Amino acid sequence: LYFPLKGQKLAIKHFTPELGLPFEEICDIKQDPKGNIWVAGRKAVLESDGVNWQIYDYKNGLLISSFSRLAVDDSGNVWAASQYFDNIAFAKLDNGKCSIKYPFLNAFSKVKKLVGFLFLKSIPLVAIYGEGVFVF
Repeated sequence: LYFPLKGQKLAIKHFTPELGLPFEEICDIKQDPKGNIWVAGRKAVLESDGVNWQIYDYKNGLLISSFSRLAVDDSGNVWAASQYFDNIAFAKLDNGKCSIKYPFLNAFSKVKKLVGFLFLKSIPLVAIYGEGVFVF
């Protein structure tokens, strides 16, 4: 038996600087439990409710504006991580502000690239690097 099926047409919206996205270079994207989309980029971290964009950058208290990785913890909090040389910074983002900053200045040696990080219930923070895994 053969049943030809017709699929639904996908509605694709391409966000660009002309449509409100402040940059095009995207490093990471996550969704929080509320359904908001979070985007990490070289100039800021963005939060979108599907209509509006909230920009997180140095004006909101971030140590630096370039964040390359995002994670959502067990409580639904969104965290951003950045690497500059051998220095790593983690920031908790909430309601348009950076409420907690964790700079780990010169805490690592020979870190080539921040690959990602996540939260586990029994382990507060796991940062994954090109050279191994670090537990805090």
